[in-house]
Amino acid sequence: MSNDMSNDIYEIKQICLTARYNKSIRSAFIELVIFSTEPIANLLQYQKDSKKVGRNFDLEHLKLKNLITLEKFKNSLTNIKEFVKCVTQIHGSTKYQDVASIKEDFDQIIKEYCTCVKELNPNFLKMLNPTEQDLKDDEIEDFIKAQSLIQSLVRDKKLNYGLIICNRGINFKYKFETQIKINPINRDAGKFYINSVSVKTQMDSLLLKYSIKPSKINFEYFQLILNQSVNEPANQVYLEIQYPLWEIVFEKENMKLPEKLIKDIKIALEHNDPYHELLKVFDEYGYFVPSRVILGHKLYRMSCLKRNKTMLGKKKIVTREYFETMEFTEFWKEWSNSIRHFSFDELHLSSMNSGKFEREDIKEWASFLSDNNLQIICWDKLHSLYELLDNNLKRKVNYRFPLLLRKPSLQFKFWSIYSNLRMFWIMVGLPEIGFYSPNTRDISIFASGSHEFAYAKKLGISILVPENLPANWNFGVSFQYLENCDCGPKFRATIHYDKINNEIIITIHDESNIPYSMYNKPKNKYLLHWCFLPRDHEILVDNIKCWEILGVLPENQEMLDDNFGNQEIPADNIFLGNQMTSADNILEKRFNLSLIGQDVYERSEEAMSYEDGVLSHWVLMHYSIMF
Repeated sequence: MSNDMSNDIYEIKQICLTARYNKSIRSAFIELVIFSTEPIANLLQYQKDSKKVGRNFDLEHLKLKNLITLEKFKNSLTNIKEFVKCVTQIHGSTKYQDVASIKEDFDQIIKEYCTCVKELNPNFLKMLNPTEQDLKDDEIEDFIKAQSLIQSLVRDKKLNYGLIICNRGINFKYKFETQIKINPINRDAGKFYINSVSVKTQMDSLLLKYSIKPSKINFEYFQLILNQSVNEPANQVYLEIQYPLWEIVFEKENMKLPEKLIKDIKIALEHNDPYHELLKVFDEYGYFVPSRVILGHKLYRMSCLKRNKTMLGKKKIVTREYFETMEFTEFWKEWSNSIRHFSFDELHLSSMNSGKFEREDIKEWASFLSDNNLQIICWDKLHSLYELLDNNLKRKVNYRFPLLLRKPSLQFKFWSIYSNLRMFWIMVGLPEIGFYSPNTRDISIFASGSHEFAYAKKLGISILVPENLPANWNFGVSFQYLENCDCGPKFRATIHYDKINNEIIITIHDESNIPYSMYNKPKNKYLLHWCFLPRDHEILVDNIKCWEILGVLPENQEMLDDNFGNQEIPADNIFLGNQMTSADNILEKRFNLSLIGQDVYERSEEAMSYEDGVLSHWVLMHYSIMF
């Protein structure tokens, strides 16, 4: 007996054992392939055992009908081996696009194999009985049909497209070539998953409406294009009954980005306004790509809680299709007693195809579920498109935070109270205050923070200078007016460094002529932002309007034009204004970052600079980009 045949059998079994960890390959299929090798494995074992006891192990002793079939066996085993290799690599549309051909290939291979077994005709070789064979064939047939169905669903639902999520829904932008894994889940268990989730903001409500888990979106790196109301509180509860059947996993590592996308990003990064140019690119290709999508069926409902009811906690229940357990009954009762009802709104859940089901209808709904009419019941995980870029390009797009200060209390964290944000990791500078440059993404923030304060005509705030701060640094401040008012105060900061106590003292003045009586309410409506950052970065002042603007005050514009014309403006003449300034009053001039904010009227060696750093009235960022 050839050693090659023995090696073939061993390799087939190893491939099948490996395939057990691939959920897209049904266990019944693996067992059938392994079983197909058993007769020849028994034959080899018979030969081995006979040799040990000195028995005649010549093939003639086995009364084989045709010795030529041994060579056919070898070819048959080789075919099975190669077939199994191909099947275990079915991860996407690039493999076996005509999925039905899998069954035909396998039928032909097994038919040839069974013919060889019958021709060998040893008494001890066991064959699969017809009933078991038919059962396994049916399971394989069902699996192949489901695979074909889901491949069509991926195509029809545009699941491999870049996405833009906004308050109007999910928009599909650009098709990406990628490999996918289609894994059956919950196939034999037949379990239903009942979840209730507290909805604290309108943003959570919107995401759940589109079957997106809020916890699966990493707001540290991107924000959605939403309206101003999404961060408003919501007193709601979201209930869903899920019956998941399949998961589609998109392999990020194998997603091929088009060359035009890479080219467009590189061009945007070289632009003087990289932020808006990058937004144009992502508007074309999408901001997110799916990582994991769950297909199946579900019932759901978003409900308002009664005023006298507290927010329901997050709960999960797993049940069978009967929905008659005590746990589920109590859960339903608690939920129905907590939500608001209207005369036209009976107590019901909605299906993905807009059907309505009351409590007594759920059991009937559950009994008719199948692989037909599959729906997207959960966008379980989304990647930002920028994460798919190579490390070098991603580094240029993403803002890199330093590790110079390794103290938890000094770690910089993203934070914003605004709702109309997106992708603020693209850019450090704030377009709305006219501060941006292709180089600003390379600025490292050593430390940062903010102070909320109520109105006062004069107010002092002290900030302790962090330890281990590098020698050359800038200190920047800016004001944020939480209530936009045309007749509000105009704050200016005077900055002083106390070397003895190693702290910075900021004195805030209101330079407006508004009577103090207008602000006699002790309400915190203002924020002072501050940060430490390195020097020697070039920036460009732009003409975008905002309450906080870096530029030349209107009353100084004429003086600067007369003295300098189109020449580079000396740093002594650049200082901060906190008032609304028209586009005509802003000079588009480049100057060194370390020279910003040295006020010509208030500048002094003690107040504005010293040998270790520069203190400046510099309008910086609020860790966000607004529209």
